[in-house]
Parts: sequence; C-alpha cells; structure tokens
Amino acid sequence: MTSRFARIAVFSLIVLLSACNMSVQIATKVNGKGGGTLGLTITLDKELRDVLEGSKGGQGLSSLETLFGRLRDEGWITSRTEPSGGLDLRATRGFSDKKSFTAAMSELSTGPAGGASPLGGYSLGFTSKGSFLKTRTDFSGRVDTSSLRQVIAAVVTHGSQKEAQAFLDAASDNFQFEIRASLPGSVSVKSGDGTVSNGVAVWRPALGSTLNFSATSSAIKTSSLLLVGLPGLLILAGLGWFIIGRRQRPLIAEAPTPADRRRDRVKVPQPVEQLLAIIPDPQPIEEPAAAENKVIELDVPEPVRPAEPTA
Repeated sequence: MTSRFARIAVFSLIVLLSACNMSVQIATKVNGKGGGTLGLTITLDKELRDVLEGSKGGQGLSSLETLFGRLRDEGWITSRTEPSGGLDLRATRGFSDKKSFTAAMSELSTGPAGGASPLGGYSLGFTSKGSFLKTRTDFSGRVDTSSLRQVIAAVVTHGSQKEAQAFLDAASDNFQFEIRASLPGSVSVKSGDGTVSNGVAVWRPALGSTLNFSATSSAIKTSSLLLVGLPGLLILAGLGWFIIGRRQRPLIAEAPTPADRRRDRVKVPQPVEQLLAIIPDPQPIEEPAAAENKVIELDVPEPVRPAEPTA
C-alpha cells in the first residue's frame, strides 16, 4: 500500500513539474596566458519558481538565493533578474592562474558553513603547458549529481532509489545540467561523451549520475610567430632590394680604367662633327666704309721741274 501511494505521489509530482524548466550551467573560460573566468548560471521559469516558493516555505528557492549571496560576499560579480516572472541568477569570478582558479572553484562547490553545495558534488581543473610556438591546455572534471537522487528518495519516494531515479529521468527534459569549457586554440573532447560547439567543449551529465570528463586544446603563440617571422621578412625584403638594385644603373659613376683612358685619347669624330667638316666656312662680309672716312685718290701728273742751268 505504501509503495502504491509513493508511486502515485511521484507520478503526481512529475505531472506537476512537466511544465517547469530549470537549467544549471558552470562555464570555464581559459585564455592563452593561463587566466580566465569561472561562472555559474541558474535559470528557473515562472512555473518552477512558483512551485519552489510554495514548497516547504520556499526552502528550495532560499537555498539558491543564499548560495549567490555568499558568492557575492566573497568577491564574485553577481546579477539577479526575473525574466517573464522567472528567475535568472548569475555569478562570475576571474582568475589569473591555476592557483586562483582552484580557490574560486572551492568557493563555488562549498555550501553554507563549509557543507555540501546545493548543486551536488563537482570538481574542475586545468593545466597549461607551453613551448616556444604552441600552448597546450588540458581540462578535466567530475560531476556527481547522485545527491539529487538521495533528496528525491527521502522527500518524495520514501527511500526508494529506483523510483527516485525514474523521477529524475522523467524530468531530464525539463532540468538541464551543463558543463562548458572554452579553451584557447583548437578544442577536442577526450572523454565524457561531450561535444564541441563553436570552439567550446560541452557536457550534459544525466541527473542522479556521476560523470568524469576531459578535453584538450592546442594554440599557436602569435608572439612567437612574430619573433620568428619578422626577421625572416626583413631578410627577404633586403635580399629583394639587393637583387633589384643590381639590375638598375648605378647612381655613382665608376672610376675610368686604363682602357677607357686610351679610348678617350683617340677621339673618334661624331656624325655631327663630320657633317660640319664638309660644309665650308662662310666668307666674311666687308661692311662699306663711311663716306666721310673714304679717301679718293686722283691721278694728277707731277709738275715739270725746270732744267737746271749748265755751266
């Protein structure tokens, strides 16, 4: 009899929640320098928000509000909106290296007073290894949502793990848990039955299960390419300038050789000079003397001189 009432209660709750939607997303963005951001986003539609507010004095919704309030107090950037009467909670924290990422992950996965997180158990990590030209980033993690099954079994199915898992399976279309990893360079999924969309690795673990996952990426360092390529381009440019310059006429005249000097001594007449040698020089034209300066000579006979007397 008890099991029959439990099944009826589970069926009624599934029907009640079939119109509700909830999504949980944990997103990690790693850049080429080993830094990045870690973010958590929880979205509830209006129907689920009303259910959580009316169930057990709103304890379920209060636990989410407490989680994001604690993250805000620890230095996370948080936001809270109510689209279409629902609820959208977001928290983001930046990190500069692996150590600060581990600290942020500890803040995210720890519940109130150091207890368990209301989202279940999960862990994320990454390593970056770089050479002169390439950087490799390995991302891995583990998600354990079996605690959700324990909660459903204790609250709804009166301890029946099988019926609790059936409840979670039926609600999987309306409740989505997603892990996203944006890594530098080309990304590929190594384990965990994930996919790659627009360079981002995505995993969607089933509710009430445990999933181990990993991905890797490889990126080329543009700064190293500049260090290698720029000198090569300068060398090619200099070589091209040298080859082109050799084909052009030199701007500075070379010193004459002894053979050039001998050729200069024996001057070969040029065609113009030969033509001028054939044409006779023009005769000078005498200008008429002025009338006042012209002397007219007359042929006048000399006068007869008398003979000298003889003795």
